[in-house]
Amino acid sequence: MTQKQLNNSDELTTFLLRVYQFTIKNKIQIVSCLALILIVFSLSLGYRYYLNSSENRASALLKQSKTKYETSVTGKGPVDAYHYVEKDFQAILDKYSGRNAGRIAAVVFADICYKAGDYDRAIALNEKAMQYFDNCSFKNLILSSLGYCYEEKKDYIKAAKYFEMIASGPDSTMKDQAYFNLGRLYTLTGNSEGSINAYKKIVSDYPDSIYIEIAKENLNGA
Repeated sequence: MTQKQLNNSDELTTFLLRVYQFTIKNKIQIVSCLALILIVFSLSLGYRYYLNSSENRASALLKQSKTKYETSVTGKGPVDAYHYVEKDFQAILDKYSGRNAGRIAAVVFADICYKAGDYDRAIALNEKAMQYFDNCSFKNLILSSLGYCYEEKKDYIKAAKYFEMIASGPDSTMKDQAYFNLGRLYTLTGNSEGSINAYKKIVSDYPDSIYIEIAKENLNGA
């Protein structure tokens, strides 16, 4: 072994000795730090498990409540079926509003409220859901539901506002339907020019739309 290797060996031994001495001297602090790291890691795993478990429970309850409604609405009708599942959906909303399934439950229940004629409650649920689905195609579904709710309340100007948001938005989902509804609502508010322009938009931009023939008929009769 050369002198250089011996020197290096001595330096390594000295370093390891210092590490050992430091460990002995500070063993309580080191053990405490390691314990803290383990606790944080365990809590992280536990929280992830809780979230996944909570999401699964919410999804199961939503599926169960939807099935209960779909089974009952045929025999009971939309009003009685609404009251039949009201507590089930409210329980999901109260306990799982922070989970994705809980947020979807709000939209599903809003539609049930709408079909039962409880438009104010449907509006409240949809407006709350808007904050969670602001950046996806689901937003257009919520906007459309709000439009239909206000139309049922005979507030045609406010109803049109929601369909205008769909028509002017970046997402193409349901745009042809939005223009069709605008054509109807503008007629109801006396905006003939707006109605004609809405129907023209369907004919020019959405040739495969299910509303195109109705749009053409309305334009021919204008």
